[in-house]
Amino acid sequence: MTTPGTDWSQNGRGQRHPVSAWVYNATAPPTAVDVDIESGDIAAVTTAGELHLLNADGTCRRRHGIDAGGALDWADTSIGGVVQVGQKTAAWLDRQGDIQWTVECHNRILDVATSPFGNAVAISFADRHNVVLDAKSQPIGEFTSIRPLRFLQLTSSRPVVVGSAETGVVSSHTIGGNDRWHEQIWTNVGGLGVNGNGRTILLAAFNHGIQRFNNRGRPQGFYDIGGTAHLVSVSYIGTVIAA
Repeated sequence: MTTPGTDWSQNGRGQRHPVSAWVYNATAPPTAVDVDIESGDIAAVTTAGELHLLNADGTCRRRHGIDAGGALDWADTSIGGVVQVGQKTAAWLDRQGDIQWTVECHNRILDVATSPFGNAVAISFADRHNVVLDAKSQPIGEFTSIRPLRFLQLTSSRPVVVGSAETGVVSSHTIGGNDRWHEQIWTNVGGLGVNGNGRTILLAAFNHGIQRFNNRGRPQGFYDIGGTAHLVSVSYIGTVIAA
């Protein structure tokens, strides 16, 4: 029987298998985790409603009891991020975890997303409505999707929102709300990953592996990872995928 390290060195990329750099105990299961690309900081929210802000070495900078919901997206430039608070409130927090503004919403929030510099925030709702706000929480766009978008991302290099329902559709809109494309999907979805320029769009499709689409919404096949893909993430340039 081979060890995970041997499996990685023989079948993975490179000669060193992944090892734990550090471990952090949040005391409750995380519902969302995100990494600041510039600083390496980590933000996480848990089922206990807490926001945990960690340094790149895994030390806790702040543990914030703000009744955090299940949605979180941290900017990539050490300025903060957007967090769901309760069921119907979105809040922007700075790097220290101090709330800068909040928006009371009309319906239950499904997901939130921010641009790398925090100058745009997208929010999806259970009633299929979606809005895009600027850095001062003022609306700059809105659109209604075919199905409620459970997963949202703002691409880094262009003003575009990519979203996916839990089943039925993956779509893209401009931040002004104009429809770019939508594609029918026939699998359940557990997660969405988009690389920096938006040319690689990945869906964690459980037993159907990782489904891939290009920036025009055209299917590009799938990755059979030999397991059940619940979550997916992709590096900025799109050369490394984690599932």
